[in-house]
Amino acid sequence: MRAALDTTGVPSVISAAIGGLSPRGALGTVGAQTDNLVLAPMDLAVGRKVTGILEGDAVPQQLIPLLIRLWQQGRFPFDKLIEVYPLSDIDEAECASRSGNVLKPVMLPG
Repeated sequence: MRAALDTTGVPSVISAAIGGLSPRGALGTVGAQTDNLVLAPMDLAVGRKVTGILEGDAVPQQLIPLLIRLWQQGRFPFDKLIEVYPLSDIDEAECASRSGNVLKPVMLPG
């Protein structure tokens, strides 16, 4: 595969994604990494790239209206990507995020 995107932060998933890349393929990572990532000697030797992505390098004034339009068209189901937790369950939310069971935990006060 030419490109992959990791949202889990789980080192074994990241390693598998790197291993599945073609030479000169690229992997973007957006998940908070859960442990040390150890790469095999040949993982990057064939020109593969791994890039950490912070906030998608987006311009909020452009991205947010686009995401709203996509949501209104039924093409961006963000509500399926989040899990809402009361602030009192912050430890549970962190565990779910670290394990990869939840893509985006959202904490609500009170």
